Amino acid sequence: MTVKGGPESCSQVLNGDQGVQGANCYQVTVSCPNVADEDVGVKVSAPAGTSVGTILFTTGGSGLDYYDQHFVFGTQIINRLNAANYAAVQFAWGYRPVGFPGGGIFGGWLTGPGGPRQLACRWATVAKWVHDNPQITSSTAPFCATGNSAGSGAAAYAISFYGEDSMFNMLEETSGPPFSRVDNGCICPATAVQNSGCTSITQPISECYGIDGNMFLDPAYNPLTHMCSSVETTHSTANASTFLNDSILASDAKLDYPNVDIHFVFGGQDPTSGVAQATEYWKKITVKGGGAPVVDCVQDAPHRIGDVADGADKIVNDLVTFCK
Repeated sequence: MTVKGGPESCSQVLNGDQGVQGANCYQVTVSCPNVADEDVGVKVSAPAGTSVGTILFTTGGSGLDYYDQHFVFGTQIINRLNAANYAAVQFAWGYRPVGFPGGGIFGGWLTGPGGPRQLACRWATVAKWVHDNPQITSSTAPFCATGNSAGSGAAAYAISFYGEDSMFNMLEETSGPPFSRVDNGCICPATAVQNSGCTSITQPISECYGIDGNMFLDPAYNPLTHMCSSVETTHSTANASTFLNDSILASDAKLDYPNVDIHFVFGGQDPTSGVAQATEYWKKITVKGGGAPVVDCVQDAPHRIGDVADGADKIVNDLVTFCK
């Protein structure tokens, strides 16, 4: 990790002066084995009182912008958690990695080569930097994270492959993770369907990525090619072992998290693969207390849970109650 700038004015770091005010920002270069270096914007909002915990926030998709600017109620979510004396730390992956090719598809932290599992090292690395930074995080306070869709996937990779299940106390996983079975998402077998549990969605949901495969999985493997989306209709299994190894449910994944309280929140108006893939994941893990995770549904919410008021309420209430 190299801190190129910060703490400094958030107007200098990916327009971080929008949304929540009074924050400090950093521009940090993240280095991981066999992955191109990439900068990330880190926006830190400290509480007025003594911090009772630190919460990381990551948007969905490529994670290009800050959480407070991405969601309709994003600023309100951060402000409410600050008022509850939590430090809020947002990531924005809007910088191109070193060596990014002209004409390539830019995928934020999901910009390869490398594949999503290896690229998740970027998120895990900056998360640990925040955790270990006494200017940001109290060493004795709870450390938690929430992310939507692919943002929740980054956290799931961190606890499954990067040893950070001992670092996090609680995860609020909204609309994901969508990388539970990358092979099912890219190859699209007709049998890869899941029931979300939301009463407003009565039909099983496909794990197939569809257009998301082109936008987020293709650049993870190569910004200039279409390794995932090119097989969605042919159903070729030529790269099936690679896709499965890159999945959160790979054979060597850690799926028992005795130190982490994990909650999943799905939208009742969200029939996307993120929900189906997340359902495949939560059914196979055990969390703090030795049981299954909590799974809830906000009936009027779309894929972006923070775009509706009761979705925002759910995120805030869960974090305040369980980030302990």
